[in-house]
Amino acid sequence: PDGTVLEGPNGPVSHLICGGVYDWSTGLIYRGGRYFDPNLGIWLALMPLLVVQGWRKRKDKRKGVLLVCVGLCVVGMLAGCGNPESTTMLSPVCTPTAIPGLGADKGTSGRSSDGTPSTWPLPTPRPPHSIGAPPGAPPSTTTPPRITPRPENSDGVNVRSGPTAASSVGGANIIGKLYGDAEPIAQFGREAAGVWWWKIRYNDHGQVVEGWVRSDVVVAEGNVSFPPPKSWVSPFDPGVGLNVTWEFIWGPGNQVHNGVNIQSSRTPGGDRVLAMADGAALVFPDVNAQYAKGTYWINVPHEHPDGKIYWIQYTHIAQKDRNPDLRLGTFFTQQTWLGFYSAVGDASGPHLHISIKETYKDEPVGDVLNPTNYIPGL
Repeated sequence: PDGTVLEGPNGPVSHLICGGVYDWSTGLIYRGGRYFDPNLGIWLALMPLLVVQGWRKRKDKRKGVLLVCVGLCVVGMLAGCGNPESTTMLSPVCTPTAIPGLGADKGTSGRSSDGTPSTWPLPTPRPPHSIGAPPGAPPSTTTPPRITPRPENSDGVNVRSGPTAASSVGGANIIGKLYGDAEPIAQFGREAAGVWWWKIRYNDHGQVVEGWVRSDVVVAEGNVSFPPPKSWVSPFDPGVGLNVTWEFIWGPGNQVHNGVNIQSSRTPGGDRVLAMADGAALVFPDVNAQYAKGTYWINVPHEHPDGKIYWIQYTHIAQKDRNPDLRLGTFFTQQTWLGFYSAVGDASGPHLHISIKETYKDEPVGDVLNPTNYIPGL
């Protein structure tokens, strides 16, 4: 034994150097998905001796040959009962707990010839450690985090390339389906804010897949914790000022302007627009029937430091001026270049119009919010 003494379902067990596990309660050795009786080894060792003795004592050589053949067959069958090289290596279920009284100088598991317990020492048990952790690592007190589909979603849940399943995206960003366990590696939105997203990693037929699933279709288990969302930044390059050309004017009976119009102090006639936070692009059709000139926009769900996910509309960005690498519903990080603002659409001059709404299950809900309260620098 290598010294590891653990508590199994029926008593203590010891891991052996050969890769097997000896169960002290049953006296059996477990290896390669099979159980072995140590007594079997005694019979395998004695069988050739018995066969030879039988040969010597018998005068009828034909019977002796028959006995040898039968003995060899028995030995072959017994040896074939175990396959230590089995590819289905299973592990016994056991909780890493040291067993009191099974130290180097205490306890026995055999008996001497007179029936009294033998005194050969058992190996000193090593301190327990987490499954998968290197020997000597401190015991884990937390359950490994995992994400699994809810029972009602046993037929699997959609895994997407970005944290959105908005109607404008539909199934365009579906990259797979989750049926079993997955490892959570990031979070978009927070628990107190209703519905949010998990970024997960899982194995799909030998391929490692990373994607996003919505919180209301899966269950999170274990200690799942991630850093708080990042603070929002300006939609222009760092150090570039923001000039307001039309303020937010919206309220009961006074719904004039549902956002704020801004220009870059560096290039008022058109400058590049950056994502104020992590998100996923919801690129709508370039022509909106509501306006004869057409309105060009990019809608993006953004994660706010308050834990909520907000629906941000960046308007007056022509299709030809958009970042060609943006993909519908695909995740991108804060300060990703979205495009250049201009006077395209229903605009009397070049500017960037930004409007904000809260979201629920990827759709805008409630009234529009004053962007001045959310855009740094205003």
